Amino acid sequence: MADNSIQENRLSLARASLRLALERYAYLRQKQKNSTTELEAALQNQLDILTYTSEKLDRNVIRIATFGMVSRGKSAVLNALLGQKILQTGPLNGVTQWPRSVRWTIPAVPGED
Repeated sequence: MADNSIQENRLSLARASLRLALERYAYLRQKQKNSTTELEAALQNQLDILTYTSEKLDRNVIRIATFGMVSRGKSAVLNALLGQKILQTGPLNGVTQWPRSVRWTIPAVPGED
């Protein structure tokens, strides 16, 4: 139960962080009435990325891909993010030898739909 509570807290923090970033960008856009086209395009690109990420989080969809050299802790990091030991880890090289998909449902956060 404590794991769900921690995960719910992290999810709420991620949502709050995204909302705050979107509000800051919106404020910057309003304040910079004489901004250049290049700056406006850069801000719009960042706003689009933040909006897309926020929408994915609201739909409870997060996709994470990891890749890298052997025995660098990729599975351990994913296990930590998931809050469970789902992916096998070990002291020997090459414990994870094949691509793996994991479905994880974000726990419902009380007060949010």
